[in-house]
Amino acid sequence: MITRGVDSIKTAKRLLWRAKLHLECFGLRPSLRLAWGHLRLERCTGFPPRGPSVTTALVTFSAFPELTELWLEFAAACTDPHRTEIFVLDSSGRLRVRVARPVQIVPCWNVEHGRKIDLFVTKAGHERVWLCDDDVFLLSPSVEQRLERALEAPDAWAASLMWREQKLTPDGPHAMGSSCLMFKREVPLRHGWSFRVRATQDSYVNWGRGWYDTCDYAHAQSLSAGYRVVLLERDESLAPFIGVTAMYLKLRTEIRDANGFWNKFRSYKGDTRKARLFLTGAFSLLRVCQLYERFFHARSGRRYPSMKNRSSLLQPNWPGGEGLGLVATLPNSCARTSNLTKQPSGR
Repeated sequence: MITRGVDSIKTAKRLLWRAKLHLECFGLRPSLRLAWGHLRLERCTGFPPRGPSVTTALVTFSAFPELTELWLEFAAACTDPHRTEIFVLDSSGRLRVRVARPVQIVPCWNVEHGRKIDLFVTKAGHERVWLCDDDVFLLSPSVEQRLERALEAPDAWAASLMWREQKLTPDGPHAMGSSCLMFKREVPLRHGWSFRVRATQDSYVNWGRGWYDTCDYAHAQSLSAGYRVVLLERDESLAPFIGVTAMYLKLRTEIRDANGFWNKFRSYKGDTRKARLFLTGAFSLLRVCQLYERFFHARSGRRYPSMKNRSSLLQPNWPGGEGLGLVATLPNSCARTSNLTKQPSGR
């Protein structure tokens, strides 16, 4: 009884924290819209395919609406509308669809990523589910084709193009990750696998952090059940923008000016990995802003909208400080971003 009460208190605290974050990032009306949309999502019967030839549900999860608008441009051009249906679980309440191709926008409270995946897998009616983060841009139709071919093997239930560097076991495969993953939907449903984060005492999992990352525990369970995950070789058909959404949310909630940016950076002293991801996220955000301008400014006549109250943070240099000019000199981890200003190749 006491344990149940403690769990209820923890759940209430998490809900209040989520509500506060939504209000800070997106405002009252979008947050209320998301809360109502999430209730409808949990109670809906599901999302049947639009037609008999549609076998794949391509889904991304959005907390940065302008980034998702860009992602949709590439996803719509690089996937087959007769075989693949596009879904966006929107946690901003402000996403607009600019592409001509049909896209299902599903309002969803910004809960744990794995929980959203579990929820979508139970609602989708498609043969395959394709998870793709909206900071991973598709540059070629070959992505869809390679993933589908990999799943033709009888023992393969999933295929990943953005697998993690860490391994599931010392001598085992790399963890499949969730950034660009296609899988046969009926397999995890039949076995009851969850894609959520899972605690573990194994020191070799996730560099000893004490938990399996999103989707990785399902990967470990599938290996024990005799299934295989195909880890495809990475190539130039994808362009990842590492850390861009995290940086976007920091700018909307924590970082108010140049001093705030550098104070946050200095707080990572001694943690090289976090410091590197922080600067990479800042550089990625600059690239996304440039792309957004090139794609949509001519159409709408608007400047980049989400950051209008903090536009100085998007300039190469801040007055009185070093600014992001330093970030612009870093190696381009958002590979091939110069080529992204061209329209993606369609079918």
